[in-house]
Amino acid sequence: MSARIPRFTSPGQEARFWNRTDTVDLWDLFRETSEPLELAPSLVRAIDQRSTTKRRVSLYLEAWTIRLARVLAEREGVHPHDIFRRWVDEGIRAQRSKSPVTGPTGRGSSG
Repeated sequence: MSARIPRFTSPGQEARFWNRTDTVDLWDLFRETSEPLELAPSLVRAIDQRSTTKRRVSLYLEAWTIRLARVLAEREGVHPHDIFRRWVDEGIRAQRSKSPVTGPTGRGSSG
């Protein structure tokens, strides 16, 4: 099959194409370039904002917890920190379902 990238008549048409197209299917059409890539200022701001939304924390964990995360990460082909993030996210979601947080302090409206 000869894959090609079509000419687009609108940004919406291009967005729909890339949303349903796997770039792996078009890999042979791409080429390396030394030309600088210019990004729209709004995209630069969005990337910048996203990169500052995460903060580093340090935790002391049991050795078995770290070993389990490493095993699961290797099995899933991800980094162990992805496993830890998932566990934290799942724990937060489970806690919220038991006791919803109503404010930034974590206290109820009477707190």
